[in-house]
Amino acid sequence: MAVHTATGFMDLGIAVMALAWINEDRRKRRFPKWSPGAIAIGVMTLTIALWQAIETDVSHRGDEGAITHSLAHHLLLVFGLLLAAALSLSLKLAQTAREQARHVFDINLSLKESEEKFRSMADAASDAVIMLDSDAKVSFWNQAAEKMFGFQRDEIYGREFHRLCVPKDQFPAFEAGYARFRHTGKGQLFGRTVEETAVRKSGSQFPVELSLSAVKIRDEWHTIGIVRDITVRHIHQLEVKRLNKRLELIIKSAAEGIYGTDHDGHCTFINPAALAMLGYDSNEIVGLDQHALFHYAKADGSPYPAKDCPVSLAINDGKSRHITDEVFWRKDGTSFPVDYVCSPLVENGKTMGSVVAFRDNTERKNFEEKLKRSNEDLEQFASAISHDLQAPLNSVTGFLGLMKLKYADTISPDALEYVELAEEGGRQMSSLITDLLEYSRLSTNNESFASVDMTEVCGLCLNMLQTEIAESGASIDISDLSEVTGDRSQLIRLVQNLIGNSLKYRAKDRPPKLQISSREDGEFLRFSLSDNGIGIEPIYFEKIFGVFERVHENMGYEGTGIGLAQCKKIVERHGGRIWVESEPGNGSTFFFTLPASV
Repeated sequence: MAVHTATGFMDLGIAVMALAWINEDRRKRRFPKWSPGAIAIGVMTLTIALWQAIETDVSHRGDEGAITHSLAHHLLLVFGLLLAAALSLSLKLAQTAREQARHVFDINLSLKESEEKFRSMADAASDAVIMLDSDAKVSFWNQAAEKMFGFQRDEIYGREFHRLCVPKDQFPAFEAGYARFRHTGKGQLFGRTVEETAVRKSGSQFPVELSLSAVKIRDEWHTIGIVRDITVRHIHQLEVKRLNKRLELIIKSAAEGIYGTDHDGHCTFINPAALAMLGYDSNEIVGLDQHALFHYAKADGSPYPAKDCPVSLAINDGKSRHITDEVFWRKDGTSFPVDYVCSPLVENGKTMGSVVAFRDNTERKNFEEKLKRSNEDLEQFASAISHDLQAPLNSVTGFLGLMKLKYADTISPDALEYVELAEEGGRQMSSLITDLLEYSRLSTNNESFASVDMTEVCGLCLNMLQTEIAESGASIDISDLSEVTGDRSQLIRLVQNLIGNSLKYRAKDRPPKLQISSREDGEFLRFSLSDNGIGIEPIYFEKIFGVFERVHENMGYEGTGIGLAQCKKIVERHGGRIWVESEPGNGSTFFFTLPASV
């Protein structure tokens, strides 16, 4: 091949290589992988071309120096080939070094990004995140750690953690434990959560919850700790402990018997008062079925089925119960009357058991029995007194009537007036004795409570008072009244007294007008009886409900002063209350409450 032809091909090859190089550089911005081989081929091609040209020239000359020239151009060929190999190898090594440098750069960049992500995540955590190297020196410290301990990162990095954040009395244990960890990567605190005491920069100590993990870096063990400040929780725990202790003392010192059960009715705790009443020791009751132990029979000795036990029912339906007139059985086989309250013990919306508070009603029962006998004696005494007083009183008033009838024409007008006054006094005394007898019987002659229709009661009272209603020209409006629970006969007397009272104390210039209504008032019904009578001064609002208290006795109104006292006694026996609101000259409104019918 001619020299100029070879040169042309070389130029063309170099141009192609340059174009390829440019395109490769645009895509990857680095030396192409094929560049060492291409350069080697180019240099070898150029060397061979020069060698061939020199070889041709030497052949044509054929002079005496041909041998020397042949040796030189052969050396040139060898040098060119070696140069091509050297250039190719150098470029390849350069490429490899650059690739390695780029790989290291990418790794460092990735590590930096990972470190930044880890730091961002750690700084966002509410708990302190701390990392210690194999010498227990701080190598990582997040923002929560700065806030918790008071040390900034630049203050604590590279310093021994325990020298700054662990109580001094724990130094030996920390150092010994970390020495073992340095060689084994294991420790007593690793892999679990524990509570420890830490120290702030200010020197104050505080409780923490600590979780430790081990990680191996470059054949050395490092520690990662998650620390949570539990000061608030610790305070709450101490407060709960204090309250539990106080509650325990209260339960132990309570005069009432108190015990608890689990969901199956087995006793879980019992206070000393309950043990004293039942005659057991604690170890004889706790863990056993309370119903089978001391609630197994009724007062008459008949069996008490466990399914009907109020304690079991409270556990099953989650409703509290107040039970009266039952008995508990002592260890010695005797029983005693009790009333008790059993309440379900609810935790997270689930009934876990019950709590029962009871008291021994033996003394109350004895007192009630004595009171009953005393009331019976009182009633007999009142009846006897009433009879003994009424008989001579009737005799006196009777003889006075006969005297007035027989001697009306012979005695002086003054003497006749005296006889009439004595006769009226006798009638008033008789009425007073009757009212007193009825008042005394309010507590002794009682019917059992039942549902009572108050509209019907008012109707009966209007029939009994129809004479007074007709004489006064009264109009009475009764709303539809609800039913109550009470003693029917006493409620009739209550309403009759109140209506009669309004008819008696009517205004002189207008006929009576009464309005009776009711409305709900919690578990009670509130009744109101309004009239347009003469009214009452506010200073007498409480006084009028006392025995023998008569506000209008000097205004020509008859009465013994016992009617409203009877009303108060009846209402209070039903657990209610009675009061009045009034304005003199503009009528009065009497209010009273009675338990609503169930």
